[in-house]
Amino acid sequence: MSKSGVTVYDLLVSCPNDVKSFIPVINEVVENFNRFLGDSNNIRVSIKNWASDTFPQSGNSPQELINSQLVDKCDALLAIFWSRFGTPTNNYDSGTEEEIIRVINAKKQVFLYFLDKSIPPSAIDTTQLDKLVGFKKKYKGLYCEIKDEAEFQKLFNNHLTQYFISDVIPGNFKKLQSTLLIKDLYSLSQDEMKLQIRNTKNNQNYSKMKQEFLTKIKEISEIKVSNQTKEPNKNNDNVVSILPNSVQANLVLSQAFEMYSKQYKRIEFDPEKIEFIISATKAMDINIPNNFWNLGDLKKDNFHINSIFNSSPLLEGSEEEKNKYNLLENLYTELEKFIAYKNYFSEMNKYNFIEGFITNQGTTFDEEIEVKLIFPPNTILPIRQMPIPSSWIISGFDDEMITYLFTTEESDSIEQFEYDWRLNTGQFTPPPIFGQKSYETKKEEFFSKIENVFFYKYFFTESNDILKFEISHLNHNKSVSFPSKILFKSNPKSFEYEIRSKHYPDIQKRTISIV
Repeated sequence: MSKSGVTVYDLLVSCPNDVKSFIPVINEVVENFNRFLGDSNNIRVSIKNWASDTFPQSGNSPQELINSQLVDKCDALLAIFWSRFGTPTNNYDSGTEEEIIRVINAKKQVFLYFLDKSIPPSAIDTTQLDKLVGFKKKYKGLYCEIKDEAEFQKLFNNHLTQYFISDVIPGNFKKLQSTLLIKDLYSLSQDEMKLQIRNTKNNQNYSKMKQEFLTKIKEISEIKVSNQTKEPNKNNDNVVSILPNSVQANLVLSQAFEMYSKQYKRIEFDPEKIEFIISATKAMDINIPNNFWNLGDLKKDNFHINSIFNSSPLLEGSEEEKNKYNLLENLYTELEKFIAYKNYFSEMNKYNFIEGFITNQGTTFDEEIEVKLIFPPNTILPIRQMPIPSSWIISGFDDEMITYLFTTEESDSIEQFEYDWRLNTGQFTPPPIFGQKSYETKKEEFFSKIENVFFYKYFFTESNDILKFEISHLNHNKSVSFPSKILFKSNPKSFEYEIRSKHYPDIQKRTISIV
């Protein structure tokens, strides 16, 4: 029917109650179709369903009234099944089945989908499932199986567009075509990309870490520990004077004291660690106060045997002395990690990079998109040539750190690349029963993670460095980022790209400058 020059097509949505979650998706697909394709072709799809588009009426069965009010007047029907077939009618096993058969007999379009997803045991109804399987077997026509709402959205968007192009108004439909371009993530230019220079020297993280070290040093400085007393020995006059006037008792106590002296030895903080802490804090303009290293009369048990579960020494002394020793050890460890991170980022700062995205500025979606980026030879930094974190920090390279270093952030207008590298942890070696993983094992796990982030196929030839990746689907007026940043060991002045896709007849080629 016509309205103000616009032809409206009624789409009847017929689904059992177990697939209600698909209704908002259907609405979104139809709204997008009307906005981007309908307006330019003076057509509009109007969604109808019995819950909102029927009125109270008597004189026949409920299904017959729905048929006369909606089914017989619709131009197409959309049905989705999962675990339920629906409520039986006078003539069929469900109202949806009757509506499908009625629309088919009227030689109108039916979009039919079956959700292929596990059913919770509590929701299983064998009678409903048997009817559903029986209908699926006897259905004469094409249908699609879907795994979730996201896949349905892509498929239904394609199917709705294809239906109108090929069957409804093929002669009058304006030409639909994707236009795929690569752009710079920051300038949004399609002609040049800005070479990004990473600088982590004066970032907020550095200032935060410095403040944390100042806090730790202040905490250690405020611990009150007595000055060291002179180490007693078995011949000390004070010791001998308190022994009983008995040769045997004197000998026993002397031997016991000698044993104690051998077992418990006064300790001082490791000079090499002191030298490292002073050097590291000096580089951050942090001064170490006087008497910072004094541990009082703290002693270590020389007979204590470390285990694989606890390698710390057994200490003898006051709680203040032991606490100060542990805090000094912790300060040393945290500074080692900090310097290791600083050195790693200094290495990463040597490699500049670009960030880009693919955008579809055409009038329709595209799919099976193959992107080929062609750089001059010996410019791309291969994964296995990237800096490797030291043994101090490699275990701390979690998803957040890798995301910061290598991936492109999602924005309100640019979606992240469709492959989520975090869902594939790559090579993982279970920790040994005793001890820890070797550094070599940790390096392989690190590279395995990085290879999942850089979701490209690499081809290094004498004439070019080539990166290739694929995008399964890209709607019109939508954009998706590269899989990751692209790092360079030698900065190129430009690169070429080629894009092939299912619905664009030619290879789209272009050269982009790097500035």
